[in-house]
Amino acid sequence: MNQLNRSAQQRALASRAEEYVADILISQSWRIVARNYRWIGTEIDILAVKESSLVAVEVKFRTRFTHDMTSVSGLMPRLKVQSLKKGLHAAIRYFGINAAKTRIDLAIVTHQADVSETKMPSGKSPEGIKSYPFKVTWYPAIDA
Repeated sequence: MNQLNRSAQQRALASRAEEYVADILISQSWRIVARNYRWIGTEIDILAVKESSLVAVEVKFRTRFTHDMTSVSGLMPRLKVQSLKKGLHAAIRYFGINAAKTRIDLAIVTHQADVSETKMPSGKSPEGIKSYPFKVTWYPAIDA
């Protein structure tokens, strides 16, 4: 397989992984406000709201889970977190969201065979979502 086909395949898998994360949130009664929301210098993969909470979810797809993925700071540098915070505040104004609580979550998505368990924000596996060959390791409230 040439590099161009491999890149296209990677992008397709990453898109499916993002869809999977959105399905998890929906299964937990979150309402997706925006996907791939862009604001000066940043992109928020998923913006979701539930009651008075707003969450920005950064989704990272990896073909395999490695041990260096246990360090959140290695996965999402401080500048990226600051950029996401600015984007989150801009989204609040843009969408007119009255959120008492905001947070940034990180969802690392890998192929199912590479991770032993799926960790959800609520601590339980989602029910009634589409079947995908993925597992998610969820890091809630980054830099909260």
